Amino acid sequence: TGSARRHVQADLVLWSTSVTVGAPTLLEAQQRLQADVERTTAFLRSHGVTEVAASPVDLQEITAKRRTDDDEVATVRVGYRLKQRLEVRSADVT
Repeated sequence: TGSARRHVQADLVLWSTSVTVGAPTLLEAQQRLQADVERTTAFLRSHGVTEVAASPVDLQEITAKRRTDDDEVATVRVGYRLKQRLEVRSADVT
């Protein structure tokens, strides 16, 4: 978004999105993310987008508090959330 006091012609499109998945194991999360990113980039390419850049994957452990047999409260890992950002660049602004 922006404001201009005179008419300007755009010459570049920048659009970003992200793909996020969650799973109980890191391997399952990685497999889901790879499949979803491949599906997303295939969709973009099928619509004429040729330049899609992927950023490094963000990893987050999902934890929960659980009461142990000793009536203590412990933090346990219950899964993983992975997120990968995608950026589309195009000189086709029509």
